Amino acid sequence: MESGYSYDWYGVHEIYYEDGKITGWIDSPVALDGDSLEDIVDLLKLVEKDINNSPILDEKELPRGEENFQ
Repeated sequence: MESGYSYDWYGVHEIYYEDGKITGWIDSPVALDGDSLEDIVDLLKLVEKDINNSPILDEKELPRGEENFQ
């Protein structure tokens, strides 16, 4: 969830961990695209798995600065 908006905004971002600690993240949401419908379905399944097995993070919880891989 990103702040700075007058409404809640959600996106899927790559988060990098080391020893359970966030070490970096991609600021822009990932693009869900592929060469076929099957590619998109596979990506959506991976996203669903991550959503079910990882915490939903607020942008305020993420590191800023060099750790943020734009």
